[in-house]
Amino acid sequence: MRISLAFFLLLISAALHSQNENEALLLHQLSAAKDTARIRLLDELSRYYYEIGAVSLSDSFASVELNEAKKRGDDRLTAIAILRHGQAMDSRGQFDSANAVYDAAIEKLDTNSDRKEYAQALLYKANAFYFKGNTAQAQNLYYRSLVIREAISDSMGMASSMMGMALVLSDIGQKEKSLDYNLQALGILQRQGELKTVSWLYNNIGTNYADMKRNDEALAVFAKSLALKKQLNDRYGISTTYNNIGDIFLEEGRYDSALFYFRMGYNIRRKIDDQHELANSCKLMGMAYLQMNLPDSALPFLDSAQTIGERSGSWDVLKSVYENLALLYAGRGDFRSAFDYEKKFMTARDSVLSEETSRQVNELNARYEDEKKEHQLALKDAEISRGNAFRNLLFGIAALLVVLAVALFTGYRRKRRTSEILAQKNGEIESQKQLVEEKNRDITDSITYA
Repeated sequence: MRISLAFFLLLISAALHSQNENEALLLHQLSAAKDTARIRLLDELSRYYYEIGAVSLSDSFASVELNEAKKRGDDRLTAIAILRHGQAMDSRGQFDSANAVYDAAIEKLDTNSDRKEYAQALLYKANAFYFKGNTAQAQNLYYRSLVIREAISDSMGMASSMMGMALVLSDIGQKEKSLDYNLQALGILQRQGELKTVSWLYNNIGTNYADMKRNDEALAVFAKSLALKKQLNDRYGISTTYNNIGDIFLEEGRYDSALFYFRMGYNIRRKIDDQHELANSCKLMGMAYLQMNLPDSALPFLDSAQTIGERSGSWDVLKSVYENLALLYAGRGDFRSAFDYEKKFMTARDSVLSEETSRQVNELNARYEDEKKEHQLALKDAEISRGNAFRNLLFGIAALLVVLAVALFTGYRRKRRTSEILAQKNGEIESQKQLVEEKNRDITDSITYA
């Protein structure tokens, strides 16, 4: 059933208990906006609701945005609206559908030569592949988006692509390289003052430290991430950091603390329309109870994680779920079920990361590093060439100045010599003149005397 935008906005206003100033301003501006300005406001609202976890609202605004863009026949704005739909599908775990939507947007953006949005679409598609467990495809797309963003000097976009590449590198065991990419991205984002993304990057860096068993450093960085996310009221981000803190306590055997943080994350994610992350929270709760030797409490959470994960195709979550279910049933003596889940675990693990996948990811990373070095060498050669040209120019100018100085000095000496000769001649003439005058006076005096 189609509804008018005015009625749709009325529903939104009734559904929301509070609105921040930016949201209220956008809704107010939308009521009077027309044409392209209206479409852009719809896109901002769709993005805003997506970022606060209101995925259904985000998708609804994207639907209105898409209809408006199609009516205007604007392929670029249509593609951007399609990307918003894809993001909603991602959040619901519909990764295959999301990728089909992203492909449609990528085709339109490529036709319009919009490199910035094109690179963003590649990043969205890479994320979908990553969450589905296809790390080789994800890394290929992260790499392509990074190359485009470097070419157009999109520093913020470069940081996002680096964060994606860091995720894959961490998964294949290249912890130091992953941390390096994240730190590079952090430097960019801090210079830009992009606090929300910085808060997420702190989260990723903390995970790097945790993977490297540097737990104290990890907890310190997670504390920074949590403070920023609370300041920004980023509920989704807060739940992620709670889960990451819980992971560290679980590894250290501090089960009560781990369960405390996992439960806070789970309670937030129950209210957010993101199936992949809800499955992940259920998995973490189940793992904590299982390690506390409470299998009856663990089973409902692991079963929920399996149901949601299989529905959404979240292989990164399912891998761990199957492994823990195998342990649970083995502990109960149900070895048939344990064996079945162990086989599922092996299949999920192979789907997420195979030796071939690692090789492909390493090759892509090596190619990026080589191209980056070549680019830096080319810049260095160009700089050297410019330096040589400038040095040659300076030498030429210096030589010209020397020649000019010699010419001026020679001219000055010649002029001075000429002046001296003239002065000498004038002196001789003056002496002769005086001599003649004296002789004339003598003659005159003789005549007068006679």
